[in-house]
Amino acid sequence: SRVTEGNKSEIASYRDRDNSFDSLREHVKEGLKRNNPEYRAACERLYAIFRKNNLNLSRLPYDEETGALMSLFADLSESQPVADLAFINATDWVAELKSDQTGFEQAVKSRASEKKVVNEVPTDAAAKELLIPALKSFFKVIDVAEENEIVQGVSETISLLNIIIQEVVTAHRR
Repeated sequence: SRVTEGNKSEIASYRDRDNSFDSLREHVKEGLKRNNPEYRAACERLYAIFRKNNLNLSRLPYDEETGALMSLFADLSESQPVADLAFINATDWVAELKSDQTGFEQAVKSRASEKKVVNEVPTDAAAKELLIPALKSFFKVIDVAEENEIVQGVSETISLLNIIIQEVVTAHRR
């Protein structure tokens, strides 16, 4: 598999998204240990939302994680969670997670367009321009190998290739 800038960007943004989610979840979880009853109650309500949307969503495949995060964002945008997030100083954290999600989506789109360019099938004319020089080089290597008996069985391979080529040409003429 070829590593491209699109791959690197997607992997980095995926890691950022996971780190933002995991750290926010841990912040809320640690708030459950606080002695302050209001703070602990806010964290209990928020942690229930995290639990509902999968505490380990950062371990899910890309698409499932995105879906779970969208659900989490919707739940966290209701009035009580918004107030709870502000109370435990996590509003910016959620904004960062949303930004990381947006960055991930953009990286996936960028990589998909990069793949599209890489995967475009050349026209017959373009393929012919690429293949003819390669075939000429291949034939030269085979001729040298046969003449100098470098590779055992080259003559038999050449005979087999000639038969296959003849069959293809005959089939094409039909």
